[in-house]
Formats: sequence, structure tokens, C-alpha cells
Amino acid sequence: MMKELLENDFKITYGLVRNLNVNQIIYSTDFSLHDPKACNNCPEKETCNQQVAIFICEGKDATVIEYEDFINSLQGTKAGEGKKCDCIVYTSDNGKFILNEQSCSKQQYIESERGKRATAVCQFNETITKLYRVNNIKDYIQKYSQCIGLFTYRLKDLNGESTGLVENSMNNFFKPLKFGPVISQKDTLNEHFTFIQVIYPGEYEL
Repeated sequence: MMKELLENDFKITYGLVRNLNVNQIIYSTDFSLHDPKACNNCPEKETCNQQVAIFICEGKDATVIEYEDFINSLQGTKAGEGKKCDCIVYTSDNGKFILNEQSCSKQQYIESERGKRATAVCQFNETITKLYRVNNIKDYIQKYSQCIGLFTYRLKDLNGESTGLVENSMNNFFKPLKFGPVISQKDTLNEHFTFIQVIYPGEYEL
């Protein structure tokens, strides 16, 4: 459904004349995601399994849309401007509509005031604003029980190598509702989206 809304309603709202093509994959079982461009440029790619986000998908289908690639294909237009998240993930039971941003970095670059987590919040908010300008997309998203900005990241150790260890230190940029590999923070994102952070190898249940 989102594929058609992006290819048609999004096109009309933003006055695009070119034909649009949205890449999507539908999963019926557990799956993982990563940022291909970042992984391809990583010096440790040969020794890493290239997983950043792990999704548990029992009893439902999940559709993944490559949103960043879609927006990048619109460069030179109003629709192609601004920050954007990596992908959109939504479930077949209308339970969760997720904007997902992925990162693999050292902890100090994640949690600093202008670090990757703060950048992810900006990416989520600009993505929400852009999508909500399209009335039919806004209506479609609001049918979901939960709307989420999901920041998934994998830590690198001091040598720059990717690691799955979850560090205990958390700064005060967000006050987590619970500690551990998954934290949640309300009233951070636009339009009542909930910010959720998952540190690899933590899993996120759809």
C-alpha cells in the first residue's frame, strides 16, 4: 500500500512529473537489515555479518521500503530535499508503522549532543513532516496502532571493529523508560511517533 501511495499520491502532492519507483521487500519470518552503502565502505566488512537491525516477525508479514533510496532518486526537486530515514517498515496487522534509521559507530559518536542519535531524531521528524503533507499517506499511517521512529545501531570497539556488546553508560540526552538494549522515549518525535532505540544484537519485535 505504501509503495502505491508513494508512487502516486506523493508524486501528485509534490508536483513530480517523472514516474516513481519504490523498492520494497515483504518478509514473513525474522529478518535483519543494514545500510549497504555504509557497510560497503567499512574496512571491517569482510569480518562482519553486516547486521544492524534484527526484527522478530512471527505471525505477520512485514514490508520494508527503501525510503532513503527513493528520496535520493528525487534530487533536484522539492521532494528530494531535507533529511530522511533509511527505510520504512510496517506490519500486515496494522500494528506498527516504523521509520528506521541505522548506524554503526563508536559510542561517543552515538550519544554526543550532535551525534548520530540526535541526527536520527532530525531525520525522523523531517521524514514525518514530508510524509504527512500527503493526506492519503497521513491517513494510512494513522490507522496503525503504534507509530515509531526506530534508531538501531551497532557499536564499534576502540579499534574501530564492529561489536555486539551493549555498553552500560547512557548520557542524559534521553531518559529511558527502561534500561538495556532497548529503550523508549515518548514526546520526542512529531505527530505522536515514539522514539525507540535498539542496540545490536538486541532484537525488535514487530
